[in-house]
Amino acid sequence: MKLLVQILGFLVVAPLASATGLFPERSTVADQVFEKQGEKRFVYKRFFKVYDAALYVEPKTPRAAILSGDYGIKLQFNYLRDIDRDLAIKHAGEALERNLNAAELASIAGRVDQINRVYRSVEEGDSARLVYDPEIGTTYYFNNEKLITIPGKDFASLYFQVWLGEDPISTRMRDALLGEG
Repeated sequence: MKLLVQILGFLVVAPLASATGLFPERSTVADQVFEKQGEKRFVYKRFFKVYDAALYVEPKTPRAAILSGDYGIKLQFNYLRDIDRDLAIKHAGEALERNLNAAELASIAGRVDQINRVYRSVEEGDSARLVYDPEIGTTYYFNNEKLITIPGKDFASLYFQVWLGEDPISTRMRDALLGEG
């Protein structure tokens, strides 16, 4: 009986553990160097491991300025299960609606449609990244293939709120990505 309780306890607690050390401390994209701000395993409903994510920022980026659009940022995802693209788009859209007012949503709606068109369903083992360069815009890569670049400081500042805004997909993940949790 004691062994059964230990096994059940492990099954309940283990999925809540946060994965750390899964990503390198530095990353370079097109000669741009980024430093890891934080990382987190996103677990849905306390049981389903969805993806590992890491946020990278330009060296010396003030935390308060990460969403300003004045500094380059990179958000890396390593997927731990299959995810239908329509489900990912739905949840991202809901997070945008929670974080942006009507005028902000309207200002990036066309560009959100552009990036949504290139999103793909993911399979376990796939990776994706969003890289913002203030001189170029936000580039979406899927399994190291560049799919699209969306121009605009405003787009980056608003779109990254899906993961880093006041009411993101996960506040625990946001806090960990920002190095606060």
